[in-house]
Amino acid sequence: MKLMMFRARSEEKNRARAGVLLPSGEILALSQAAGELGLEERPSHLLGSLHDMLSEWEASVDLVKRLFEKVTGSDVEALGLESSVYRTDSVTICPPLSSPGKFICPGMNFADHVSEQKERVKSEPPIPVAFAKFSTAIMGPDEPLHLPEGIEQVDYEVEVAVVISRRAKGVSRKEALSRVAGYMILNDISARGVQIEEMNRGLLLLGKNFDGFAPMGPWLVTADEIPDPQNLEMELWIEGEGEPRQKSNTGKMIYSFQELIEYWSQVTLEPGDMIASGTPSGVAAFRKPDPGPWYLRPGQVMTAKVEKLGELRTPIL
Repeated sequence: MKLMMFRARSEEKNRARAGVLLPSGEILALSQAAGELGLEERPSHLLGSLHDMLSEWEASVDLVKRLFEKVTGSDVEALGLESSVYRTDSVTICPPLSSPGKFICPGMNFADHVSEQKERVKSEPPIPVAFAKFSTAIMGPDEPLHLPEGIEQVDYEVEVAVVISRRAKGVSRKEALSRVAGYMILNDISARGVQIEEMNRGLLLLGKNFDGFAPMGPWLVTADEIPDPQNLEMELWIEGEGEPRQKSNTGKMIYSFQELIEYWSQVTLEPGDMIASGTPSGVAAFRKPDPGPWYLRPGQVMTAKVEKLGELRTPIL
């Protein structure tokens, strides 16, 4: 299932709510529909947001599946659910999760990305290495990225983010995927000039965390629909160009999602925490002979595409 957060444009000052994408392409408002069908005494407790759902993931997913099966192939009007179903052109889709407790972003986790920066990185990392993203960097699909004033060399990175479904502490590689709620697209935006200055001093934070530097979505695809997360095609396109800037597959990750979860569960992982895949080669920073023309510019539109996860579009202002 494709789970999302959305706002109906017709309702002023409305709060974002959780929904599921129906086969018709419409969105079913989960809490509202569950209440109207009498499937749960307190549906808002479980289905108000993806954050709420993750607090009791198994019960929430079971309820959503029951809703999905009941509505799919049925007459919405006959079920009395007209007010719970929204056309996608009548809503604003929000990021699936806006405030993860931990947002762990591995670096140098694709061999070809390590190779393209061989002038400064001599070998693949012997352990997973990462930086953190802040929740204020997160934004949803089609939301414009405002390039920070005075900051140049802003770069793109297509990635996949895995969302943790239940507490994980010291989990083995074998059991790691049992802690996964689902997967979504992430575009890890980077201010390379700032990043390099920081990394020259052994740390990294601001260069990855300007507002809007973590577009994600458009939805969370539940883990049952992704039997092999290590075989997803991924691409990054700039609108109007004839070929993708980045093109790879999650099978080329140095450390798999299972290995990343195993490693980072040395720290207690909580429901809603996110771990990214890292990015493949093709970023602007390592283009030859001159990376300058490859950096993001106002007026461009990026689209990150991942097989089975959809497309994430981001205009640049």
